[in-house]
Amino acid sequence: MNRKTTLNCIGLCFSGGGYRASIFNLGVLSYLNRVHYDGRNMLDRVEVLSTVSGGTFTGLAFAKARLQKDYSFTSFYDQFYTTFEPANDRLMDDATANLIDDEVWKNHPHKKRSVINAMALTYADMEVFKGNFGMFMNDKDQGIYHVCFNATDFTFGLPFRFQNKLTFSNGKIKNKLLNKIKYELPIADILAASSCFPVGFEPIIFPDDFYKNHKNENYLELKELELFKNGIGLMDGGITDNQGIGSIINAYESSFFKNKMDLLLVSDVSSSKIAVPYQPESEQVEESSKIKMIVGFILNSIKVYGLASFLLVLGLLLPVLSYYEVTSRWIENLLLVTSGLLLGLGIVTVVLGVVTHRIKDTLIDFMSKQFKKVPQDLQDNVLIFENLEFNLVVKMLKERISSSFLMIYDIFTKQLRRINYDFLYQQNASLNGIVVTSLIHKFNDNFKKYNPLEIGDLKLAEPSVALREVALHASETGTQLWWTEKDKELNRMDKLIATGQFTTCYNLLVHISQLEKEGIDINCLKELKQQLITDWTDFNKDAFMMMP
Repeated sequence: MNRKTTLNCIGLCFSGGGYRASIFNLGVLSYLNRVHYDGRNMLDRVEVLSTVSGGTFTGLAFAKARLQKDYSFTSFYDQFYTTFEPANDRLMDDATANLIDDEVWKNHPHKKRSVINAMALTYADMEVFKGNFGMFMNDKDQGIYHVCFNATDFTFGLPFRFQNKLTFSNGKIKNKLLNKIKYELPIADILAASSCFPVGFEPIIFPDDFYKNHKNENYLELKELELFKNGIGLMDGGITDNQGIGSIINAYESSFFKNKMDLLLVSDVSSSKIAVPYQPESEQVEESSKIKMIVGFILNSIKVYGLASFLLVLGLLLPVLSYYEVTSRWIENLLLVTSGLLLGLGIVTVVLGVVTHRIKDTLIDFMSKQFKKVPQDLQDNVLIFENLEFNLVVKMLKERISSSFLMIYDIFTKQLRRINYDFLYQQNASLNGIVVTSLIHKFNDNFKKYNPLEIGDLKLAEPSVALREVALHASETGTQLWWTEKDKELNRMDKLIATGQFTTCYNLLVHISQLEKEGIDINCLKELKQQLITDWTDFNKDAFMMMP
């Protein structure tokens, strides 16, 4: 590495994590815009960007803003902040309105009616996400040189990369026809694909949900291929890499780039710890009916044909009885009214019987087909459940559901995170010395144990109690795409931005000090270091010192 160009070409990775990620990353960008190295602010030196899920909100909007002729970071910051601040945030409300509005889907017949497409259409109405992917396909110096917005394909289980310089999609799905339609893909749909997390959303279908003109010859030619015949389901990029590390390494190792990255900043709002460790359900199980009895009662209760016959016969007999036996006029009228009611009930009961038996037969047929795929020994074990009490079965189901969610959203993603970081730090020796990891949890517990305050001749002040409290509140923000009442009460949006700012300040200061320790002596590096020291001191006095 040519250490004379220590901070000239910067790569950014923005992790997933809902609003927590998007707003923290806004803080990272704003601090890079503040500090200068060799006459230029560091944000202008960002040439490669890889984003995932919540990080794609910020990364995509910023990459788009950088392309504008009248670009200014202040304008971008104000627009993004105003769009997502709690007082204005209507993302989920507008998406729900789109989902239930029939006119919306009549106006967008190329999209299947789903929650993720309702979100995509909501993004498309937001100024920060308007436009098509073609805007990133220019070869001019304007804007970020290489962008990659990561999703996951549900055909091969691989990262699906919406990127402008390297392979669009991935090696398994790569096709020359994709290069003919990618220019017209709405960036709102790309954002939806990158951020549609499992269970909360269903996959968005590529290219069907993306490409509006289904009569276009390029689209029709693509759909004739077996791989694209039914479309390819895309979901959250965090399923395969929640930090976007794989894509940034591909860019670093590619010979396509004329400038080699000499600083790689990974902005990560996830944690190595389980957010809410698994807790078993209460051991106390109240006595209840057995499953077999409950199922038997339900099935018996829908045997209604006998009841229907009785009601119909009685309804027909009452008018006859009134004609032959009744002398009082009012009794005759009462019998006729009662007859009408009984006949009505009889007809309703017949209809109910037909419907319920159809449902029962369908369920039984479905279960029979499913169990045909299951070994007989396992079928016998499953049938044991019919003798268990209902409350016990509910408890067992709750434990399976809670542990499954924990596996999907925490354990699985954290294991991938460990693998990716191991790949980044251990297996890529060429990256040693250029990687800076900006973690949202850095100033929480055990800060001193894992983070240095003395490097060479640098002696940093310990983070203040007030600064650490801001960082703690920021890190406790959920990963959802809305602000909770608790978030609003604690002003978590501003705390997330501030945490992104002072965390980036600290990390850059440590990085530069380590470079100096290695013997790198550059005047502009010393000037940047002095600016970072001043900012760190000021952040400890007022964590919000950069906020408007």
